Amino acid sequence: MSFFQKLWHRRLSSITPPPDPPLTQPNYMGAGCIFTDGIHILAGWQPRKRNPGLTGIGGAKNKGETYLTTAYRETLEELLHIKSVSPILINHLKITMKPKKIIESNGYVSAVFDFDDLVQMLKECKRMGITSPVYEKFPTDLMSLLRNRKLLDTTEIEILALLPVVKEFPPKRRIYVRDDLLRDMEKL
Repeated sequence: MSFFQKLWHRRLSSITPPPDPPLTQPNYMGAGCIFTDGIHILAGWQPRKRNPGLTGIGGAKNKGETYLTTAYRETLEELLHIKSVSPILINHLKITMKPKKIIESNGYVSAVFDFDDLVQMLKECKRMGITSPVYEKFPTDLMSLLRNRKLLDTTEIEILALLPVVKEFPPKRRIYVRDDLLRDMEKL
């Protein structure tokens, strides 16, 4: 870590993030981030799941986490294939990136952001010195995130993609897109 990264890290560790906006269902099981412009949505291909398919970005909460902490942590773990995310980075993201909308569905919480927020998130990760085994050069924009990802057999999400935001899929097409992602698209 460079001198400037250490200085930035020390400054960020002294700031307390605001509380998460309240939920209507306080007991949640998982959370994630949705990145969309209203026309497209970021999704990931998960081939190693029991039911492979295209899904959103996120996952299960850890004990004691707030839903935004879970959403940011899971998103960064899946997008960048990293094992742990600094609480300092998560707190910084909670201060600088406010969700445009919160979607609650069956114990899962999705924080909705736009693609500019995704770029901001990537740049903050780079500033904090985060590296990723699935990128030779750390991605700082949407196209490099999508196009420069290496295929590894160990990733939860193998390939990232932009999908059209479709409110209704014919039943035959549902085999490719997981129901949870379809429900989120309906609520955007």
